[in-house]
Amino acid sequence: AGVSALAAWAAAEAVRAGEAEGATFISLAQMTERAAGGYSGGGSTPGTALSLALIDVFREARAARRAAIVLDDVDGLFLAGGVQVEATLRSLLREPLETIGHASARAPYALTAAGAPPPDTVGEGPKPPPPCLLVYATTTKNRIGSGLPSPLFDLTIEVPMLRGAAAAAAALRASPSPPVHEAAIAPAAAAAAAAFPGGVGVRELFRAAERAAALAEHDTLSGEVQADEQACAEAGVPPQAALQLAALSEVWGIEL
Repeated sequence: AGVSALAAWAAAEAVRAGEAEGATFISLAQMTERAAGGYSGGGSTPGTALSLALIDVFREARAARRAAIVLDDVDGLFLAGGVQVEATLRSLLREPLETIGHASARAPYALTAAGAPPPDTVGEGPKPPPPCLLVYATTTKNRIGSGLPSPLFDLTIEVPMLRGAAAAAAALRASPSPPVHEAAIAPAAAAAAAAFPGGVGVRELFRAAERAAALAEHDTLSGEVQADEQACAEAGVPPQAALQLAALSEVWGIEL
């Protein structure tokens, strides 16, 4: 339903708001690749390799003192690594930030050449902001029962399916850069409601809209397809929006 996109957006917003200095998005595939590349072998089990890779991800993030991590498909991570990975994540989420900063051989702030803390950390000068680590995790509830095996996070947000044209239109308009022309949003949302009467996920909606926009852009640049400007003027629809709707009709295989 778009949980990965929502988590990535939340982490990016934290950076924009100054709550974190940077954000790291880690997919299940990337975590598995890390585990296979640096921690497998020597009799290491998948749970051990994934746990070590997870510890490394947290240490890298904490080196920035204020950071955000997105763990995508964390239930898949638990399926791959078992209870050992869950226990590791639980421990990492509970461990004090300053302790981890020193344990990872990275001080929470850089030292000067003389080995003293930076000037703004001593005396009456401005103090650095307190350490902060924001951790977002995505899960697919229908994969393993009710999602996470046990509560690990402070807040759980269930991302619903978009049901009806109004919800789909609101999602498209809420995007910082809507994938389709403003004039195409309402018809596109109505088409989404017709094509997916049971509801459409945010990811599916945006993928279709982005593909339609790309196809329309290609048609415009190649000159292969052109909108009827007179018909567009009579209907009050800009040519760009008309091409996007035609492409969306092709993507979803429905009449618009």
